[in-house]
Amino acid sequence: MNKEERMSGNLELEYIGLRKVICKGDKTIEKELVKIPVIKGDIALAEVDIIVNAANGCGWMGGKRCQSELHKGVAEHINYYTKGTVEQEARKAARKVPYISSWIFGHKAGDFFVTGSGGLKCKKIVHAVTMRYPASHSKTETVTEVLRKIFEFCSEEGYKSIALPALGCGNGGIDRGKFREVFLDEAQHFPELDIRYYTL
Repeated sequence: MNKEERMSGNLELEYIGLRKVICKGDKTIEKELVKIPVIKGDIALAEVDIIVNAANGCGWMGGKRCQSELHKGVAEHINYYTKGTVEQEARKAARKVPYISSWIFGHKAGDFFVTGSGGLKCKKIVHAVTMRYPASHSKTETVTEVLRKIFEFCSEEGYKSIALPALGCGNGGIDRGKFREVFLDEAQHFPELDIRYYTL
């Protein structure tokens, strides 16, 4: 079995969620606010409406080296499976001013931009800008902001199923436990969405 075949299998590991304890007289009642499946597998192969990619504000996704061999990271996997077509589109979509480089007028951390699927089994890819430039640090507040914006966008545009990685936890340096907290806190406000949390 090669690396691609190993990565293509999706295995549901567990559920994460938020519960609220309500006290009424002598009774305590637990109410489930949100329950999210945790899936171990390659998010780039997810069959959903939206795949979320943790992005920089310039649209770079690993470059040519990631088009010929599989590297670690969500952006790198997307770049590999789409042979660079999504990265090419992302670099254009990251420009806030047409014809001016995204390095000068790109998206700020907390924004997001959207590209096509590049042939993946999703309708669109949402690029969550967790850092302005590649390999920068991310902030929890920024990730919270972009999560809310993405969930609102999906809800308003009629996208139901979302595959989401741990945003800002790779190069961005955010603690995965802290990410889970803010993720669940935002997800509870969008019960209409089928949100799946992917880990590689």
